[in-house]
Amino acid sequence: MNKKIYKYLLYLVTTIFFFVTIVKIDIKVFQHLLNLNIFTIFTLLMLQILTIMVISHQWYILIKVFNSNINFLKVVELNLIGTFTESITPGVKSGGEGVKLILLKKNFNLQYNEGIAVIILQKTLSFLIFLSLFVFSIFNTKLKIPLNINQTFLLITLGLGIIIGIYRFIPENLKRVISSFIKKVYQNLLLFKDKKNLLIYLIVNNLIVWLGFPLKLLIISKALNIQLNFLEVSTIIFITYGVSMLPTTPGSIGTYEGIMTLLLKLSSVSTEKALVTAVITRFFTFYLVVLGSGLYLFIKNFYYKFFKNSSNN
Repeated sequence: MNKKIYKYLLYLVTTIFFFVTIVKIDIKVFQHLLNLNIFTIFTLLMLQILTIMVISHQWYILIKVFNSNINFLKVVELNLIGTFTESITPGVKSGGEGVKLILLKKNFNLQYNEGIAVIILQKTLSFLIFLSLFVFSIFNTKLKIPLNINQTFLLITLGLGIIIGIYRFIPENLKRVISSFIKKVYQNLLLFKDKKNLLIYLIVNNLIVWLGFPLKLLIISKALNIQLNFLEVSTIIFITYGVSMLPTTPGSIGTYEGIMTLLLKLSSVSTEKALVTAVITRFFTFYLVVLGSGLYLFIKNFYYKFFKNSSNN
């Protein structure tokens, strides 16, 4: 059995494993989906497809800076492969970046430093937009911290002191690695310093992508007769994503559902509805994308192996 057969079998096995994991989390996930009407399901599917297309267009615009002769569908495929890879590995949505770097060179003829520049800029802007929304969500919660100005200043000073103290104990060789990495990031970002319109476009583009997540949660909550407004669901979804980004389980399976259920319960939603909402939201924004990506990669490899090669012979 050659490498190509191993490759598409790996995609199939991983996809099946992921499907079984979903069922293990909530055996009634599809029963919950049936509680939604056809219009709601269609709307959520279209929004998710639109999300994939918008993110793919970010990569398309960035890659065109270095290679104007590219195919958008190949960029969509790049995004699907990266999504599939990062979703089956623990981490802050970074597992697929190594794969993307290889594909950027192989499929789009980007040099190593160009590929790194594309990945760093896309991820940096996406993370900064999310971080802003996450911090806003934290301040928008109903939790009140009884600190006055002096206590707040003392807390910030103490935090900075701890960070500086930790840095002083870092071995010199590790400091050099960190410093070298920061310089490399800075040098790669300089490749885009004269492209202000591109940066503005990417910021708006990322903002649209991130605001799409609370929109999907709002649609699901309304379908389940949960009385929450857009600001409330935004707070819930961004805090959920912030916590689930910690490298715990592959794709944050279980972590995401648990945090969202807890936050919904704190918003006076019943435990049953909170769990159903979390599972359905996760299905449309994550499970469906991963399953679709895995099946696409399996079918593509199967087709090229048995049909394309046969026609060439």
